[in-house]
Amino acid sequence: MNEQASESTRALIVDNKEKIVEAVLFSAGKPLTIDGIRDATGLSEKVIIDSLKKLINEYKNDNTALEISKAGEKYVMQIKTGFAKHVVSLAPKEIPERYLKTLSLIGYHQPIKQVRS
Repeated sequence: MNEQASESTRALIVDNKEKIVEAVLFSAGKPLTIDGIRDATGLSEKVIIDSLKKLINEYKNDNTALEISKAGEKYVMQIKTGFAKHVVSLAPKEIPERYLKTLSLIGYHQPIKQVRS
């Protein structure tokens, strides 16, 4: 039984490489490097890169609110810009409100030098 399960898993991987990469990006909820995707899937770098290229084109051409984009060396599944305003209230805040004002000021007045005592 265990041998059959591993064979069916291998068959699933061979037939659904792009879908596996898509599922990992969806589940991660954050940008992933190729190495991160490889660690999660066991797929080769070439297979991952080919799958990402195909998925990026599919999401560009499909009539969907989702997209897969590259941010630096990482890939992320996210809401397309035009739909973000409709779901922003549902997304968890990554930075607590009490830090946002301080971070805004730092960003605005950058660079700020640290005072040595």
